[in-house]
Amino acid sequence: AGPLSAGQIDYERRVRIIVDEDGLYRVLGSDLQGLGIDLSQINPATLRLTNKGKNVAILVSGDQDNRLDPEDALEFWGERNQKTFLQDYPDQYADPFSDENVYWLQWGGGTGLRMVEENGSLITSRPGEFNPSLLYSRTVHVEKNDHFERLGDANEERLSYTRDLWFFDSGVRAVGKRQYPFQLIYPAETSTDPVYVTAMFAGKSFNAHNVMVWLNNGFVGASAEDWYSQDTSRISNRAGATLRTNDLHHGENVLEVQMPQLTGNEIDIVLLNWFEVTYNRLYRAYQNQIEFRRPSFIPYPQTDLFQFDIEGFSRPDIEVYKKGISKMVNFRIELETIG
Repeated sequence: AGPLSAGQIDYERRVRIIVDEDGLYRVLGSDLQGLGIDLSQINPATLRLTNKGKNVAILVSGDQDNRLDPEDALEFWGERNQKTFLQDYPDQYADPFSDENVYWLQWGGGTGLRMVEENGSLITSRPGEFNPSLLYSRTVHVEKNDHFERLGDANEERLSYTRDLWFFDSGVRAVGKRQYPFQLIYPAETSTDPVYVTAMFAGKSFNAHNVMVWLNNGFVGASAEDWYSQDTSRISNRAGATLRTNDLHHGENVLEVQMPQLTGNEIDIVLLNWFEVTYNRLYRAYQNQIEFRRPSFIPYPQTDLFQFDIEGFSRPDIEVYKKGISKMVNFRIELETIG
């Protein structure tokens, strides 16, 4: 995250926080002091965080004395700036102008949204009264903006944000192929659920395109017959996935783009924009962190009670949050002895 900086409007009661990656952020009273702000003028009950005009929930600690001290803290879940134009322009996943997302911290008015503490203790161990959590669905987005293409034929008289012009590389050319390694964390190899893959492309040459996509040794799909010139194209196996989680590996996996044939003396070149993989993942921490959700399979839908057993931590100072809702307390930590 970028450093705190004083806002240009009403700077005595507002600062801006710049976020360029997803994560949990903590702001101390001493951070505000470092900007020359007098903490004695801040009533912590009036602290309010907004992003793009919407309130963002914060967790404030140390405010029981109704004053903001240097060691007091507020926490919030921040996200990088992306998907701004995705609904209208599906190739434009990253924001074309900036990855930086601006959050505004204000005080002196009404109370903003607050995260609460939520009890995470074991309520019942009787089968059927809670849903166990074995695996959950996870989507990984892979995108590298390492190569710029003007795509003049497809981009004439269009505003810049209506088309993504950044790609993995200079393209794949027929007849040929190119591999794109990427990481997946703890796929549930015993799961029989399908693995869904979507890959977004743009044409670079001006004729028809013929592309096949593979993930490891599994076939994903082929391009549509009506893909021509520098138009975009999405190749996906959502309609009939044959890939399964046991086709995946913890660690490096490989997406392969193949261009198996060429008609006549034409040139066929395509550009990979981004791809996504949706798979079932284990409840196992990686590098002492995990972002998880409800399990893929819910055996007892009549109850809204879930038990999450998460392994793989190497240290006991674990914190659990529901994004923008609560901080879990009273959950149980058990030490496992290996060997």
